[in-house]
Amino acid sequence: MSEYSVRRFARRRTAVIFPLLASLPLMMASSQVSAQTQPWQTFTACGGLQFDFLPAAANGAQAEAGPSPAPLVLVVHGGGWSSGSRSDYHGLQMWLRQQGLASLSIDYRLAPAAKFPAQAEDTRCALQWVQQQAQALGIQPERLAGFGISAGAHLLALTALAAPAAQRLPVKQAALRCVVLHGAPTDLIAWWRSSPDDLSGPMSQRRMLMQLFGQGADQAEAAYRVASPLYHINKLSSHAAGTRWLLLHGEQDVTVPVQQAQQFAEALRAAGVDADLMRLPDAGHVGFGSVERQVATRISHFYQKCLKK
Repeated sequence: MSEYSVRRFARRRTAVIFPLLASLPLMMASSQVSAQTQPWQTFTACGGLQFDFLPAAANGAQAEAGPSPAPLVLVVHGGGWSSGSRSDYHGLQMWLRQQGLASLSIDYRLAPAAKFPAQAEDTRCALQWVQQQAQALGIQPERLAGFGISAGAHLLALTALAAPAAQRLPVKQAALRCVVLHGAPTDLIAWWRSSPDDLSGPMSQRRMLMQLFGQGADQAEAAYRVASPLYHINKLSSHAAGTRWLLLHGEQDVTVPVQQAQQFAEALRAAGVDADLMRLPDAGHVGFGSVERQVATRISHFYQKCLKK
């Protein structure tokens, strides 16, 4: 399969994910509103990356009194580290806005042109940029959360765990109070070794990892270990230890096995960290299957609880 075909497949896959998100009961009303009617702001930072910011919707009392600082959700897109865009999550951002949450959907450098740890550096830089710009954005830097799918969930997990990646801004990293991860690969060594040898398909796990690292896990085990969130749990920073986690994972996922989420959640809990795993019985790597309503409710309650003052 040509590189063009792979990227076209990835775009079609992304187009499937977010209508599914928009179909969630709590997201439907906002997803029907055209993105052009929303007060989007696009910023360029972190060496030329672009971020789409959407402020929280003000209720009647807030509108009269003027805007007050809101919590913010950092949104990190998926796409196998080699495709996807910040605009993939606009439907989710509109739903978050109606929940009283600001959001920032970010781009990061893509493989194979950029090898790891570029993607982790960019995600961390975006979080630091939010902290720097909190007053200008009208958000509360001490009330930050995250949402990521697949490769984006992997990068978000690394960021929340304060994995050792190069600092690109001389600012103390803000702690994420809570994160939602959907379909996250968390042990890249095990993922490589349990995956088929075939590199031809666009959803080939080994193809994605070869693009990200340039080598397989057998040749670059140390790099794969550094890139695996699972191996950072035993060295949590004081900031990261207080993060709450909600993992969403399809039991029929053949791209990232649900065992990756199960092992990660168990390791977090063993370290004294608040972590819940919601297994989606008939869902694969894309979408939430027949439990969309429950997922929407769970995410909403999770953010409301962990981001309250």
